[in-house]
Formats: sequence, structure tokens, C-alpha cells
Amino acid sequence: MTVCERCGERRRRRPRSCPRCRSGADRADRADRADRADRADRADRADRADRADRAETTADVAEVVVETGLLRWVGRGVAGVARLVVRVLD
Repeated sequence: MTVCERCGERRRRRPRSCPRCRSGADRADRADRADRADRADRADRADRADRADRAETTADVAEVVVETGLLRWVGRGVAGVARLVVRVLD
């Protein structure tokens, strides 16, 4: 015995349909499940592609920041603000 995925009723083995809701053996149910799985696969692939694009963009931005010396200017700015805070507190 197995449990129906749709209604939870106990039913006979896999190739048979559920006696309560008639889910299981017909082609429409299988096609519907395959369609849902296909949509989930496409969404997963799109999500992975988005993450890869974001990682590539982040790497490009980091490369530009290092090449232009912008990181040095940010460091100088933070150090300047820290010096001002220390002067105010003293």
C-alpha cells in the first residue's frame, strides 16, 4: 500500500489511481507534475544564472576599484573622519 500524493488516502501500488480522488494513473496528472517540475527547473536555472551574473559584476567592480585607487581614497576618508572624532572627544 502507498499514500495518495493528492488526498492522502491509502491506495494500492504506484501504477494504480487513487479510489477516492482518481489521482495517479492518468496522463493529465503525470503531465501536470512534469510541468510543475519543469517550471521549477527553469526557475532554478535562472536563479543560478542571476547569482553568476552578480558574482561577475562584483568582481568587475572590485577590479575597477583597485585599478583606480579608489580604495586608497576611501581609506583616507575613513582615517580623516576618525581623526576628527578623536579631536572632538579630546
